[in-house]
Amino acid sequence: MSDAPPLRAATPFSPTLGTDHLLRLRRDPLGFYDDMKARHGDAVRLRLGPYRLWLLFHPDHVEAVMARQAQEFIRFERLMRILRQWNGENVLTADGPAWRERRRHVLPVFATRNLSAYADAIARRATAFSEAIAAGEPEPIFDVDVTMGHFMLDVALTTMFGTVPDHAVLDEIGIAVRTLSEIAYREATTPIVLPDGLPTPAKRRKRWAMDTFGRFVRDLVVARLANGASAGIDLLGTLVAGREDQPDAIRDDVAGLLIAGHETSAEALTWTFASLAPRPDLVKALRREIVAVCGTGPVAANHLPAMPLLSGTVREVLRLYPPAYTMFLRRAVRDVTIAGLPVRRGDVVQVVPWITQRDARWFPNPESFDPRRWLDSDHQPFTYFPFGAGPRVCIGQTFGLMEVSIAIATLVRTWTPHPESADPVPEARFSLRPRGGLRQRWTRAVD
Repeated sequence: MSDAPPLRAATPFSPTLGTDHLLRLRRDPLGFYDDMKARHGDAVRLRLGPYRLWLLFHPDHVEAVMARQAQEFIRFERLMRILRQWNGENVLTADGPAWRERRRHVLPVFATRNLSAYADAIARRATAFSEAIAAGEPEPIFDVDVTMGHFMLDVALTTMFGTVPDHAVLDEIGIAVRTLSEIAYREATTPIVLPDGLPTPAKRRKRWAMDTFGRFVRDLVVARLANGASAGIDLLGTLVAGREDQPDAIRDDVAGLLIAGHETSAEALTWTFASLAPRPDLVKALRREIVAVCGTGPVAANHLPAMPLLSGTVREVLRLYPPAYTMFLRRAVRDVTIAGLPVRRGDVVQVVPWITQRDARWFPNPESFDPRRWLDSDHQPFTYFPFGAGPRVCIGQTFGLMEVSIAIATLVRTWTPHPESADPVPEARFSLRPRGGLRQRWTRAVD
């Protein structure tokens, strides 16, 4: 690429062996990344206690770490240990041969031949969700972030298990999953994690969330195996097929897909409606496109290629507000050179979509929400990677884009969002969320 990164990295001084950096990183990761990029450029080398961390922002760095030299890195073990507490060993947390084996079993879940059936299920749940909103207040006001989390958990359970539990169970599982997400972020950004056996409120809440979520997934897997249903159009049926003697492995795969998939999709929806609410002209243009293609019937998978403005909207949301605002940390397994940077064995590297995707060199007027930027031009390689890149790119990318697009099309055709508070402030938790939630008023479409 042009505008190549420097051959040397900046090394900000820290009189406390990185404790000051770590505290800033924990308090405000997005502000910290912005500051490091503004002050030091594309490559920053930091001391964080016993670790040496590289913040890498240039597309050439992204290509090297995620794709061209991906075999030189593994996912940072400390973070993977945290996730394995409730995710087990799955395609998200495994590395090396174990990861390749997990990926082999999970890939059929997202086979193209299954997408049409998944799309139909998503459209049905989106329609039911829209009707449930309509059954309430004429102009409902609600926290979109919480509501989209609940809705996408409903969708995930439908496509994964072919059924949805009653509202009480759904609410309980939603609270458990959100709790585990918060715990993962807190433990990942805390130097010392206290033993789980302590009788503190936080530890009791963690044990409750792990037990609740684990029991729910385990019981569903056991029931499917007991019924002899080794295949089906839902994700669980595909995961079970040919592995009836591996209930623990199936459980771990289901747990990873359920937690990772539904939260990122929910946040993509949240940021979509946050971005649309101040732009009624864009909402109207989207609605015209959706109605022209889909009419009043369900939104289907084969409708999506004919809706370029919808596609551009989703892509622009994922550019400005990527739920995975930073990729999982990688640790170098041997000495390696990345675009002239001498990364030593044991060094930890981090690539950050939040920074690279907001760089004016690659995206003119980068802070502006402009879906039409995707209609006439494409991005340069490795400047846009909300789903990762290289061999560890998210295997559910096509499914996730379809899921979010069908949900947006179904809801925008009927509803217009209006802001009820100041513009939301992005907050880095385990995924990118609006600080304090996102209150909006929704009205029925009249145009």
